[in-house]
Amino acid sequence: MASAAQGRAALLLIDIQYSFLPPSGSLAVQGGADILPTVYRLLDQANWEGVWASQDYHPPHHTSFSSSHPPHPPFTSIPLLHARTGKKEQQDLWPDHCVQGTRGAEIEDGVRERVERLRGKVVRKGTDKELDAYSAFALPLHADPSAQSELTSSLLAHKITHLFICGLATDYCVRATVLDALAASAEAQAGGGGWEVLVVKEGVRGVDGSREEEVLKELEGRGAKVVSVEGGEVGRWLK
Repeated sequence: MASAAQGRAALLLIDIQYSFLPPSGSLAVQGGADILPTVYRLLDQANWEGVWASQDYHPPHHTSFSSSHPPHPPFTSIPLLHARTGKKEQQDLWPDHCVQGTRGAEIEDGVRERVERLRGKVVRKGTDKELDAYSAFALPLHADPSAQSELTSSLLAHKITHLFICGLATDYCVRATVLDALAASAEAQAGGGGWEVLVVKEGVRGVDGSREEEVLKELEGRGAKVVSVEGGEVGRWLK
């Protein structure tokens, strides 16, 4: 069990939603459901100062949907003007997924029930029709680009020192979130805040499973720790 001297830990769950889960998700991550026992265990058995769950939450005809850009198929990319910067950037195209008001957009029931029981918070992203958002730290379209994200402000308010991350998918939204978590922590350190970023390897899966280790090594190289649910980095926070 953790003591106050060890710090304050939080759990951040990324996009554990039905659109990304086999067998029927429109953008199902192979093996995505395999993370659920680890996620349940962390929610049931650890002492968290805060729990956050991101939720991809797209309006119909979202810019990331290939159906919005005929005849381009899913799993390709096209150049588009970025809605915030006005610069041309490559936009990944996907099957319609996590559409607001659909089952696919819902957080998996077992995760949702546990997050609610712990009074965790849901952070919605991708809600602007013309702007994609992989990271849970992403700002909405009309926010001041220099503003702190809602998630950053919450982590600072809770004085979090250790941020554990699980979810889907390793090579996209988890990766983007981890990189932003590291950047937000580095910025917060100037004011005496900041947190260590830890990715629980049993709690993530990627769209491209062949790149899983490559992405995790990249994140380690950028400053995150990749840890096991069975290891001491997690065990110190268990009840």
